[in-house]
Amino acid sequence: MRRSSLFAALVGLTAATGPVATDATCDSVITVNPSTGRYVDACGRTRFFRGANVVYKGTPWHPLTGADEFDPVLSFNQVDARLWQSLGHNLMRLGTMWPGVVPSRDQVNSTYLDVMTNLTAMASSYGIFSLLDFHQDTFSTKFCGEGESMWRRGRGMVC
Repeated sequence: MRRSSLFAALVGLTAATGPVATDATCDSVITVNPSTGRYVDACGRTRFFRGANVVYKGTPWHPLTGADEFDPVLSFNQVDARLWQSLGHNLMRLGTMWPGVVPSRDQVNSTYLDVMTNLTAMASSYGIFSLLDFHQDTFSTKFCGEGESMWRRGRGMVC
């Protein structure tokens, strides 16, 4: 696998993370004001975010997303997004897992990237921004966590 193709896939995924807003010009870019440390939109307004984690630490490394798959623990679909919207949530910390993106040597899982892209686009349609978290706990499943794909062991990595 070429690093450039993985980078291109991740850039494509992150392109869909901003919400479809009533004022798309203001929401087009969110930056951090270095003087105040606050998030500021393209119109100069201070933005405040509140939300929760959507992190799945096992195969298939993403939540259930089908309309008929609502589960209070395992899903993030339109039912969840409507609930979040009603609660005033506007940010999802989305766990993007290495074994989901690159499950084996030289293989980028385009299906996983499509699921994550569709998930961020769906959340966006409810005014929910996505913060992609390239997540790991204890670096790999070798240490009872998740992070680095197991196929990476033996390629000079200390595990």
